[in-house]
Amino acid sequence: MKVISTIETKFAKFLSFGVLIITVLIVVGSSTDPVNAPKMLVLGAVSFGLIPFIILNKKNLIKSEYKVTTLVVVCFLSSLFIALLFGNSPFSQKFYGTYGRNTGFLTFVALVIMFWCITLFNSRTSHKYLVISLAVSGGINIVYCLIRSMVGDPIPWNNIYGAFLGTFGNPDFAGAFVGITSGVYLALLSSDANRKYKWLYFILFLGSLFTVLETKTKQGILIALISISVFGFLTLGNLTIRKIVKRIYVFTISILAIFVVLGMLQIGPLSSYLYKRSVSLRGSYWNAAWHAGISHPFTGVGLDSFGDFYRRVRSLKAATWLPGSETTTNSAHNYYLDLFASGGILLLLSYLSFTVIGLICIFRIYRSLKKFDYIASIMILGFLSFQAQAIISISQIGLAIWGWIFTGMLVSYARISKNEALINEKKVMKKHQDLPVGVIIFASLCVGILIFVPPFSADAKWFNATKSQKLQNVETALVPSYFNPTSSTKFLDAIRILENSKLYKESHKYALLSVKFNPEYFEAWRSLYFATNSTAQERQLALSKMKKLDPLNRNLDNFK
Repeated sequence: MKVISTIETKFAKFLSFGVLIITVLIVVGSSTDPVNAPKMLVLGAVSFGLIPFIILNKKNLIKSEYKVTTLVVVCFLSSLFIALLFGNSPFSQKFYGTYGRNTGFLTFVALVIMFWCITLFNSRTSHKYLVISLAVSGGINIVYCLIRSMVGDPIPWNNIYGAFLGTFGNPDFAGAFVGITSGVYLALLSSDANRKYKWLYFILFLGSLFTVLETKTKQGILIALISISVFGFLTLGNLTIRKIVKRIYVFTISILAIFVVLGMLQIGPLSSYLYKRSVSLRGSYWNAAWHAGISHPFTGVGLDSFGDFYRRVRSLKAATWLPGSETTTNSAHNYYLDLFASGGILLLLSYLSFTVIGLICIFRIYRSLKKFDYIASIMILGFLSFQAQAIISISQIGLAIWGWIFTGMLVSYARISKNEALINEKKVMKKHQDLPVGVIIFASLCVGILIFVPPFSADAKWFNATKSQKLQNVETALVPSYFNPTSSTKFLDAIRILENSKLYKESHKYALLSVKFNPEYFEAWRSLYFATNSTAQERQLALSKMKKLDPLNRNLDNFK
């Protein structure tokens, strides 16, 4: 068994360190997007570094205990590929994702690779490394929050929220992540760890509650309550107390949950505390995403391209009242509807399969527990808390990785609990015991960097070009290449800069290129309409396109 643990441990340590970096990485001073593009780059490098481990375990993938997972992974990747080929948006946008999100084809491939690797783990120690990574990531955000509250934000970014952004660039994501870790620290506090570590976990738990409050988000509070409540349920389940006590706890938590949900919907006594305008906005976004998916049921509108189609599928209420004609979104604020809109019913069903697998594994693990297991508890509370977040929020790389990690951990832990396939696993791994694992990981990691670096490289190039305030540099940064993929956002930014600099010939040039690059993008046509050097015929064409892309926008009737 030592052979297995030696090879697996190296990959597990590499993965754990990698997801820690992905979660906390921020790059400021060299790019316009300090969060998503760098996280995507590291995600790609780490995921490709894990591919050799999957290859070493290739014989396991067709065994009975792995077949379902393998089938779901293949179905999901196939659905992604269909959406990539047949979606209506620009290929580079589908492949790399929209600026500021980067949740396109490549990102999902990397997430699936990470999940697949974790499902092949056969050691509880591997799971411990991931738990440590989660706890440290939360701790870094807590320390960051404390520093911010005492001396100010050490990161020089434009914080329009006036709240703690964490290492996610957004208070909702930071609140959700730290909310999940609040239950994690309670589980670690209940483990058999050394007393000095328990004091640390207790301090981190209190710090997590403070940090959630500093994000000023109801989402963070909700996720923290779910995380802590699930921990309480799992703890009671392993205590020798009467069933009536457990039932009272479940009943009480259920009633509170109902009141919380009703309050968020502006119903009941908690509505004044829990309701936010964003709740109503989510209803509009969900409705639009549903109609986007229905309009393209088999291919979707294009990976990470819901924003291009939002205006034409939103309801009359959304266009004329709430949120209004000029308020748009590039996300459904719901993972499942986002995938349905982006990739159609096949992508939605295959992603749902991962959730179902996770729930089944939770049931199996819970039934097999004879005493409190902090690792199992962390996986379960993490998975359930993450699913709650997935229903009401946007997919963000630093947070989304944990949803896939929790699911992968549940799958492998459920198998470990049954103590199956270890002997055969030893036979498979034994012949690879002399492999230079570190060299193999490094080589695969480098391949991942080459594949995933273009969005980060393009963003850095654009940042330097705009900072230089030189026309030649700006135009050079707009020339597409492998390391400099084009994006609608970059075109719009360039048009604005050139118009403000009274370089009307150049701004008109790029306005034309923008609509050619993505004719489905409303803002591209609006830029052409307002470009100083646009002809009357071009403005007329732009207006007709805008009305087609945003048919319920009455403000367009005022355009001449």
